[in-house]
Amino acid sequence: MNREIVSKSILKTLEAVFNVNPSQGDENIKHSVKLLAYIISKNADYKKALMSVGEFHEKDLETSSRFLTLGAKVVSELAQMVENYSNENKWHSFVFEVMARHEKYHVTSDHFEAFVHHVRDFVYENTVVEEDARRAWDQLCTDFCEQTRMQLALLGLKDRVKHNQNGVPKPS
Repeated sequence: MNREIVSKSILKTLEAVFNVNPSQGDENIKHSVKLLAYIISKNADYKKALMSVGEFHEKDLETSSRFLTLGAKVVSELAQMVENYSNENKWHSFVFEVMARHEKYHVTSDHFEAFVHHVRDFVYENTVVEEDARRAWDQLCTDFCEQTRMQLALLGLKDRVKHNQNGVPKPS
């Protein structure tokens, strides 16, 4: 799948997700989404690109954008999975590493599950995904959500984030 198409899908998805509940952090969020989409489309080294996004967020963004740091990393890995959907071990390892490092953000398995499926559905609706890839990705999403719940329980993370009517975490 063309990386530019994927990054455009991610850009639209992130904007749709994070603009549901306008807040003071919206400008930061929009800027971050555009930065993320650009990095995905230009940088073949995903891990390096994602760390750059993480460092940018740590230094310059408001507290209200914290969820985006995690969400952006998860979505970026999801985009890579569209292209390399058989590489499950790297996917899970990366997500668990991110969750452990960002425990203070209080992101729960429900957030991840909703986010994963929202992006998956958006990509299905806006791009051509081969049937084999679709089945593999469906299974990956299911496995990922189950393992995420178990991993979050092990980390002792609790649901401390308020949600709006669409299930999207509200900025704190």
